Amino acid sequence: MRLDGFDDYLRKALTSDKDVTYILAAAKKYQYVLTTGEAGKLLTVSADVRRQSMRALSHLARYNGVYQQWRMIIQQHGLRWRKTEDKFDFFEKESITEMIEYIKQTIKILPKDQANTFILATVLGLRADEVCKAAGLLKQGAQDYYDEDKGILEHYKFKELFIRRTKKAYISLVDTEMLELARQSCDSYQAIRSYLKRRDHPMQLNYGRKIFGTWLRQNGIESEFVDLLQGRTPKSVFARHYYRPDFAVNAAKVRKLVDELQEKVGAA
Repeated sequence: MRLDGFDDYLRKALTSDKDVTYILAAAKKYQYVLTTGEAGKLLTVSADVRRQSMRALSHLARYNGVYQQWRMIIQQHGLRWRKTEDKFDFFEKESITEMIEYIKQTIKILPKDQANTFILATVLGLRADEVCKAAGLLKQGAQDYYDEDKGILEHYKFKELFIRRTKKAYISLVDTEMLELARQSCDSYQAIRSYLKRRDHPMQLNYGRKIFGTWLRQNGIESEFVDLLQGRTPKSVFARHYYRPDFAVNAAKVRKLVDELQEKVGAA
């Protein structure tokens, strides 16, 4: 199984250095599964380790062009992508105050356009790669992306970029100031990552999304509306079939809160 160049492939597909390191190690450890078809070992490890190891093998299979073979191995051994929901790690997570402080310190050392990307991530609440894609589309002057009447970016119209199997983005609330910020932002995740890595500074563009969601919930925005803005598919029956918020009213509240959040983060 070919591994040369696999680390570069992972860095383009994933946004976390820690994720890349873990997936690469797991792929090296379990690569024999793809060549021998023997996956019994994966049935003896914990659900968490099995899920992450299967992620690694999926990436490796795609990289080597044997993904269908990997799917057959999954079926033959009855492997399951089971997520564990019982881990309580609240006290291990960074607080919103710590994350905002990280953003403020980071934008001080970045070039203007890259600092703008961090601010944009915080006011849009998108995932790291989605923020860069949104900035790229706006810089290119993409047609039918910005709905001026509603004041939203319509990500769902660009399905190949924003509507993926497990990660989706539908809309983002924006104003003219945020649009200009996006047009003056860096749309290359790798460029920002490389700049920070050379300065031995952690790359946590994903903090913007966490700050956005936490800030809105702390200030009374319903979780269902936050989920809409962050591309999460509703899980509850109520949210899927009965929840019909007044979009204009909720959007106005969010816009006010986002303005306050941008002031807290500061300008680059």
